[in-house]
Amino acid sequence: YTQASDTSEFDGALTAANTLNSDKGDNEDANAVQAKIDALTNAKLDGDKQLQDAKDAAIEKINALENLNKAQKQAAIAQVNAAETKDAIQPIVDTATALDGKMG
Repeated sequence: YTQASDTSEFDGALTAANTLNSDKGDNEDANAVQAKIDALTNAKLDGDKQLQDAKDAAIEKINALENLNKAQKQAAIAQVNAAETKDAIQPIVDTATALDGKMG
């Protein structure tokens, strides 16, 4: 969720669904409840795709570095693949790029 590019659709569906959880919320029939559940389930979040795209781009950059040996590239790529957020990826690329510069 936190990596998604647009969370507004999900947030709106969640807000609508939460009105069913409230003592002061909506008192709706089963069809309306199901519609809110479906809206929440179908809200598209692309966080996993965004993270994978960032990993793919980082791996491409690392593989393009000319002065790192195979083991160094593999180590950096392993760190990228282990990253759980997009923000964790750029420092790995920066470190690999700096090392590449020192070895050149």
